[in-house]
Amino acid sequence: MEELQMISRARQAAELYLKDRVIKRAVIGITMVIVELDDGSVGSSYVLREELAGCTSIFKDNRTLIGMDAGSMADWAVEEKHVLKRALGIATLNCGARAYLTQHHLTDNIDFFDLVKDDDQVAMVGHIGPVIRQLTKRGIAIDVFDKGHTEHEDLKALNEMEASLQKADVVFLSGSTFINGTIDSLLTHCRQTREVILIGSTTIAYKETYLGTPVTLVAGTLWKQDKKDDLFLISSLAGGIRNLSMCIDKFAYRPSK
Repeated sequence: MEELQMISRARQAAELYLKDRVIKRAVIGITMVIVELDDGSVGSSYVLREELAGCTSIFKDNRTLIGMDAGSMADWAVEEKHVLKRALGIATLNCGARAYLTQHHLTDNIDFFDLVKDDDQVAMVGHIGPVIRQLTKRGIAIDVFDKGHTEHEDLKALNEMEASLQKADVVFLSGSTFINGTIDSLLTHCRQTREVILIGSTTIAYKETYLGTPVTLVAGTLWKQDKKDDLFLISSLAGGIRNLSMCIDKFAYRPSK
């Protein structure tokens, strides 16, 4: 496990929004983990299925997750090695995202495609299909790295990743790099990168997370309050982001401002 400096800062920043809260409901789908707290706030995380070792029945009694102290579950994001528990922890952290962003006036939705120039060298960690398709339409070549989704034809060899990150003008990092604990080490190769864009449903909203890092844009997902039942149902039926588009609000802000 890599150092967890960023996730530790996220946990501290989330404390105000998790204090005295408990888990109201949760779903662990094959693509998404969704958590709702007793105040109605909702957060999500991706499921790294390829990193689940053996049986996923890791709880003696799954029912004890409901009613669990939110802070205790959020601690899993920092303390646990099992990727499913870490995903639950991150989803719990993300429950505070909407309130945090509103309180700190960070509800912008900057179009990150405008940040990419046609002659940029672009690298991506975590296969993000919509971004790849949009940039490819513009004739922009992308070095894509993903050790889990090896079925994609456009993936580069993992042993080329560090060099690609170091020479890239723009780097896209999936929020799932928080789950497997690689984000801190990946960012050490992005010190000279013009734009480092963190993106995805696992992206952690708290600005404090990114202090002193090369991250230039934080782009993530919020869940519409009036679509929560749809969100839980679709996620429980193996739905992913593409199936959940009607439930999504997006944010994208500059952490340096």
